Amino acid sequence: MTSRSEGFTLVELLIVLAIMAVAGTMLATHFGVGRAGAELRAASRELVAALDETRSVAIAQNRIAALTLDAGTRRYRDARGFHAIPARLAVAWRGLVPAGGDGRTAAIYFFPDGSSSGGEIDFAAGDAKRAVSVDWFTGAANAHAIQPTR
Repeated sequence: MTSRSEGFTLVELLIVLAIMAVAGTMLATHFGVGRAGAELRAASRELVAALDETRSVAIAQNRIAALTLDAGTRRYRDARGFHAIPARLAVAWRGLVPAGGDGRTAAIYFFPDGSSSGGEIDFAAGDAKRAVSVDWFTGAANAHAIQPTR
C-alpha cells in the first residue's frame, strides 16, 4: 500500500501563482493603480477640496470668490494660497472663464448663493485620466475617472 500525503504539488502552486499574476496585472491596468493613478487621484482630491473651500468662502463672506488656474506656472490659487500641479500630470480645462490675455490662465467663480461659473479641469498621466467637474447651478465639485476612447 502506498500512502499519498495531503497538499498541493509544486506545479499546481505555480499555475495558481501565474493566474494570480495575470489577474493582478489586468486589474492594475484597468483601475489605474500605480504611481500615475495615485498622483491623479491625489491631485483631483486636492483640487476638489480647494474648490469646496472657495465656494464656502463665497457663501460665508457673501461675495464672489474665484479659484484661478495657470497652465504656464502649473499652479492654482484658492482662498488659502497657491497649490502646485504635479509635474508628471498634464492639465487642461473646458468651460472656465478666461482670467488673462495670455490664454493660459482661467478661473472658476463662486457666487454668494453657492452657484458657480462651472467648468471642468482634466488631469492626465499617460492613458490614465481624471476630471474635476464643477456644476454651475449648485457649485458642487466632484472628481471622476475619464474612460479612454477606443
